[in-house]
Amino acid sequence: MKIVDMPELLQIREQVEFRVSSGDDVSIFLVRVEDITTEGIFIDRPIMDRGVFNVEPGERIGIEYRRGMVKYRFSSLIISEGRLGSMPVIQIEHPKHIDRIRHKLRRKWLRLNIPTKLVFSQKNTSEKAKTENKHGIIKDVSGGGLKFIASKSDVAGIYPGTVITLTFNLSGEVSVIEQEAKVIKMEPASFDIQQIETVVIYSNISSQLSEAIIIHNVKHQNRYTFGKRKL
Repeated sequence: MKIVDMPELLQIREQVEFRVSSGDDVSIFLVRVEDITTEGIFIDRPIMDRGVFNVEPGERIGIEYRRGMVKYRFSSLIISEGRLGSMPVIQIEHPKHIDRIRHKLRRKWLRLNIPTKLVFSQKNTSEKAKTENKHGIIKDVSGGGLKFIASKSDVAGIYPGTVITLTFNLSGEVSVIEQEAKVIKMEPASFDIQQIETVVIYSNISSQLSEAIIIHNVKHQNRYTFGKRKL
C-alpha cells in the first residue's frame, strides 16, 4: 500500500540529502526516493567514487529536503538493504517527527554547496590570549556568509555574536582563504546532536573569497561532491 497525499512527507523520485555521522566523520550524499510504502521509505544506495557507501541496519541517519518554499529535516533508522529490480536500495523508517526548518527567503547571494574542510578560531580580544584552531566542514557558502558543521566540543565557547576567523579553500580553486566572520546562528545537526551547524556572516568579504566563489560557480555550478569527509 502506497502512502500518498502527505505534503509533509517525501515524494517518490524526489532528491534528498542523506547524512551519516560516525565519530568525527560526516558523509553527505544526494540520493533519490525510489518507493514509499507502509513498511518504510526506500532510497537508492549512496555511491562513492570507489563504489557503494557501506551502511548497516540499525544505523541512525539524517534526511533533509525542500518542499516548495520550506525546508524539512528528520532523523531515521536504516531497516535493511535490498533491491528494487536491479537497483540497490536502502529501507529506512518513516519519520516520527519532521522539523520545519524555515521559509526559503529570497536570497541576495547565490548559495553554493561546497563540502570542504575548514579551520576556525575565535578572534582574540587580548594579545596575550591564544585560541586553538578547530576543524569543521563547510556545508554551503555564498557571497554573504557560510554554514559549517563541527563537533560540539570544537565550538564550545562560541555563541551567536562571536567573531571568528575562518581558513579554507574552495575545492582547490585558489590559494588558502582567510576570512573574518560573525556567528549569527547555532543549532544541533539533524543527523547527530553532537555535531553543531553554525551560520556566519562575513565581516567585509575579501576580494580573494569573492573571486573564488565566482570561479567555482562558473566551473561547477551543476556539480555535487559526494563522499566521506573528515572534520
